[in-house]
Amino acid sequence: MKKLPLWKRPLFAQRVLEIGGGHDPYYGVTHAVDKFPENNAQRGGNFVLPSGAKFYEGDLEALPFGENESFDFIYASHVFEHVTNPQKAAAELNRVGNKGYIETPSPLREQLACPLPYDKNDFHTLFCWSKNGEFHCVQKTESTVAQFPDTRTGRIAKKLFHIHRDGGLNLEPLLSRRAKTTEHFFSGGFRLREHKNFLEAAAAGCCAYEASVSAILQDITFPFSLASPRFLELKARLDRRLPT
Repeated sequence: MKKLPLWKRPLFAQRVLEIGGGHDPYYGVTHAVDKFPENNAQRGGNFVLPSGAKFYEGDLEALPFGENESFDFIYASHVFEHVTNPQKAAAELNRVGNKGYIETPSPLREQLACPLPYDKNDFHTLFCWSKNGEFHCVQKTESTVAQFPDTRTGRIAKKLFHIHRDGGLNLEPLLSRRAKTTEHFFSGGFRLREHKNFLEAAAAGCCAYEASVSAILQDITFPFSLASPRFLELKARLDRRLPT
């Protein structure tokens, strides 16, 4: 089972809810919600219920708990990018707890992996990222899958996108988890900002690529590049190919 770093775990929480834990749940969960316990189409294996946890069938947009049921900590890993109504999902999180951890693919990772032309049957519906204690999202559409704002990190992300798509370099196995993942811890309630597109988000000071691009630039910079052979390879391949 997955575990957060020790200093980030809900060590003294008595009621811990996980939404959509699927085949790889978090350690210490006491209550589990899953929408498709018998369908593995959107996960990498059979559903696993943590030992001693109570199971409920449901999803993030309609959690199966009454108004008086609350939790000390909530996990939702690789779930939020599937929702169709982000505001409703946010309201449900706030209804049952005010502290937790959300994880999704980063926008850059989604754009590198998304089929082009865009397939509307893609079961990931949102691009998600974290900034300034808020969780941000943009609907995945034909126009947003290859859209980048004219910011420094947006320009670098666009260059990476075209290197991956058109330059014959598969970035996926070379990027670190930090570059490919959005991690969002919240306390005192889950705060969501939904944007029409990446350009609007950047104009509001919420560029979607800051965390991913920062991680990539750090990984290919000495001495961080020495941490892994793949970072050295990434550095060698990207030298003189990224905009300044």
